[in-house]
Parts: sequence; C-alpha cells; structure tokens
Amino acid sequence: MPMTLLNPDYFDEIIGGLRAGGVDVRHFCLTATRDEVLRRAAGRGDVGEWFPTKFDQYEPYLLDERFARHIATSGREPVDVRAEILSALPQTLP
Repeated sequence: MPMTLLNPDYFDEIIGGLRAGGVDVRHFCLTATRDEVLRRAAGRGDVGEWFPTKFDQYEPYLLDERFARHIATSGREPVDVRAEILSALPQTLP
C-alpha cells in the first residue's frame, strides 16, 4: 500500500504494530530531489508554502535507519521504480 510515512513515531506505531501482529511488511523509501518533489506537487495542484515547508521539515528524517531502503525516483519512469521494488522482493511472498 503506497503511503507517505516519515514521522518516526507514526512509523513505529503503524509499521511496528503491523509487524508485531505478524504482518510481513516490506518498506521502501522513495526519494527524489527537492526540486522534483516540488514540481510533482505543483503538477497535482499543491502550491503555496505549506508543501515546501513540510518537505524541508521531513527530509532529515530520511537519514533515520528506519528508512534505510532508499529508492531514488528523480528522472526515472514509474515502471523502472516498480521493477526495482519487485526485484528486491522474494520470489514467493508469504
């Protein structure tokens, strides 16, 4: 399920809770340059100062070990990002 989840406390609560309940969660942190993220947001109509401020607020969290499986998406087609994610998964999922 694609979801933006950068707050470490929320990550621990949601992902940790799922894992504690026996759910096999595979987490990938999709990254992009600030300019790319803001361009994408503008393309969706997210304009104003809120989005850049949130980007700047949460970007440092990406260095947290929880988000260690990074996949760079800038300048890449979604199909290529999908292929990288699929290649990182086991051949047979539980």
